[in-house]
Amino acid sequence: MIKHVATSAVVALTLLAAPGLALAADATGTVRSWNEQSRQLILDNGQTYVLQANMPAGQQLAPGLRVTLTFDMQGNQNMVTRIVPAAGATAPGAVGGADPARDAVEMNPGGAAR
Repeated sequence: MIKHVATSAVVALTLLAAPGLALAADATGTVRSWNEQSRQLILDNGQTYVLQANMPAGQQLAPGLRVTLTFDMQGNQNMVTRIVPAAGATAPGAVGGADPARDAVEMNPGGAAR
């Protein structure tokens, strides 16, 4: 009985700590808008994602571009840690498809782009 109570207590404490954990998720969609000043990207799913200040993006995030991104929830914001053109995606007006391995912009745990 005591072992069962101790196990239940550990499980309860783990569940209480879980909301503070950042779990990565992926999203794929078409860029609806990109605001370079606020670093906010809105996809066609209506969700807003924020690129970290030291993550390069620039004019590559033109509306109409299809992207796949990885993000963590930090507070109430979807913070992007990796963004790549979706496989086969072509920027509006561009020729040729994307190469996600070549075009990836990824943040390492220290915050520097790789």
